[in-house]
Amino acid sequence: MNNINIASSNDIKPDESLRLLIVDDDRDIVESLQDVLEIECDDYIVESAHDISSALNKARTFHPDIALLDIKLGSENGLDLIEALRKDTPDVTCIMMTAYRDVEFAVTAIRCGADDFLYKPLDPANLIKTLKRFQLNQVLLRSKLETERRFRAIFEQSFQFLFILDQDGIIQEINSTALSFLKNNTEELIGTPFSQAPWWDDNAAVAEAIKVSLKGEITRDELTINHNQKQYIFDFTFKPVKDSSGKIAIIIPEGRDITERIEYENNIISLNQSLEARVSERTEQLKIAQQQAVLANSAKTDFLSQMSHELRTPLNAIIGFSQILTMANDENLTEQQRTNIKHIEDAGKHLLSLINQTLDLSQIESGQIELKITNLNINNILEHVLTILKPILTAKSISLTNNILNKSLPSVLTDEQSLTQVLINLISNAVKYNSDRGTIEIDAKILNDKFLRISIKDTGQGIPHSLHATIFDPFTRASNVHAIEGSGIGLSLCKKLITLMDGDIGFSSIESQGSTFWIDVPLSKS
Repeated sequence: MNNINIASSNDIKPDESLRLLIVDDDRDIVESLQDVLEIECDDYIVESAHDISSALNKARTFHPDIALLDIKLGSENGLDLIEALRKDTPDVTCIMMTAYRDVEFAVTAIRCGADDFLYKPLDPANLIKTLKRFQLNQVLLRSKLETERRFRAIFEQSFQFLFILDQDGIIQEINSTALSFLKNNTEELIGTPFSQAPWWDDNAAVAEAIKVSLKGEITRDELTINHNQKQYIFDFTFKPVKDSSGKIAIIIPEGRDITERIEYENNIISLNQSLEARVSERTEQLKIAQQQAVLANSAKTDFLSQMSHELRTPLNAIIGFSQILTMANDENLTEQQRTNIKHIEDAGKHLLSLINQTLDLSQIESGQIELKITNLNINNILEHVLTILKPILTAKSISLTNNILNKSLPSVLTDEQSLTQVLINLISNAVKYNSDRGTIEIDAKILNDKFLRISIKDTGQGIPHSLHATIFDPFTRASNVHAIEGSGIGLSLCKKLITLMDGDIGFSSIESQGSTFWIDVPLSKS
């Protein structure tokens, strides 16, 4: 190459403006890049597009030297533009832009034919530096004179391996990047066949790449270099350069070390396969566990339902006979015996109530309960509930204030029987866990025009903070109420019924001061 006159990079002055096409679906980014280029590079002609179709239409008449392409173009992939652009403009340099700082994206971009990639947000200085570097490549391809003047700057400053071969594949030039890696000197390699260099793992593949390049085609291949008893993988591109007569004058092999990227890619593949196997194994375990849980829950529900039915018959008999005994005017019964019989009746009724709640809970869990959703007047339902609960209110001298009576409230859309049961449970709890001569306050308000929130506030013992998270779990009872009868099913039943009616339930409580339970019931739509 002694006959080539190489100028320094400081002497390089393109004789025509660089044509730059920016393709990004973010119009703000495009405008920002145009502003930067207008300030820093007044010799650039800049056009823009925002999707693949408009980019191709623009390129057919604009013939860009460099294309800045966003990888993510809405639902489209900017990598698809590379091959399409080069059909009309074979020499266009494609620089990908991406916000994904992942080596895998860079590897994919290079494999798809990208010349380089930049990370978003773009650093103006780095952008200008990159564009200038590729501008030199474009000038190299446009003119033999400009090729000679710009060659040294690109050749020596490039981080890639660069060689120049003549028509016979003989090495004419090697850049310092390649020489420093291979630990060879120029005199040893100049004038030797490139395909026979001592570092190649597959000499035939190199010879074939040179052969194809001599036909005027740009070829690309992954080649292995043996160096210091280690193998390195390089992405090599063989570019034929024609002289003014159209004949191929030289071939420029460009090599980029992708060993780490390949290893990373293989590691990712291996890791993905390992993770897929573990996920598959774990999924199968979870599937089996789920099946076992379903079976166990079904067995529990069947057992509760069957036992509840089996126990109700003898319990009803016990209650019935105890009532007969108390009704009979039998002088043979002492007052103590009558008291004991009354205890039997009360205990039987309490146990029957617990069994009924357990049966209700099992029916809900098994999906056997049917709701009849209608428009209901909350005042009518509450009046009915308070009539039922009047005896227990009187027994504990509880003072109840019903603020709902003074309000004009819209109707609610829910199941009457289920809502009645929920209100009975909540108000009876407020009585049961209240102090003697305590107070209960019932109120209601509309939430977001969608729900009616009904609240029941008592002045009872309150719920310990340690139980707040589990109070709605079945068979959960506060540690400070062991002396009060109950199974811990009532609140769980309320929650399940409210949930079935598309409502919600919650509470606030301070121990020794009282609790406020509330339910949100859907409002009627009309």
